[in-house]
Amino acid sequence: MDYKAYSLRSSNIQVQYDPINCYPTGYLISCASSSVSMAASVGPPIIIPFMLFGGFFLNSGSVPPYLGWISYLSWFRYGNEALLINQWSGVERIACTRNNSTCPASGQVVLDTLSFSQDDFTMDVVNMVLLFVGFRLLAFFALLLRTRRAK
Repeated sequence: MDYKAYSLRSSNIQVQYDPINCYPTGYLISCASSSVSMAASVGPPIIIPFMLFGGFFLNSGSVPPYLGWISYLSWFRYGNEALLINQWSGVERIACTRNNSTCPASGQVVLDTLSFSQDDFTMDVVNMVLLFVGFRLLAFFALLLRTRRAK
């Protein structure tokens, strides 16, 4: 199989699944909230830690162990890691200018710097699917609980 075609198809899958995992979280927040204004005010404080510990702003290797559990609930972590593994695995050499001393030598150096492992790619995809299903189920049970209380 052509590596570039596989890489492009794989990155398209990741780009599609990352936003899809946002929806169940929104469903969960809106089903658990009593009003639209409450959902709008509760949503950002819930989403921001997922973004923060998902690897965009913090290196996953620098997160203290007592806060590391938050990153396992973040779809940002799995989507970001899978996209970067897809992008940088197989890149043997990165062309740099002579005066740039901080340029990484290869794709593996980039992944090592971010504390990502190529072996985690499959688990990233599986975990994104599990988060999708899990947050949807939690939203369903939150809605079920709200309707039973309303009776």
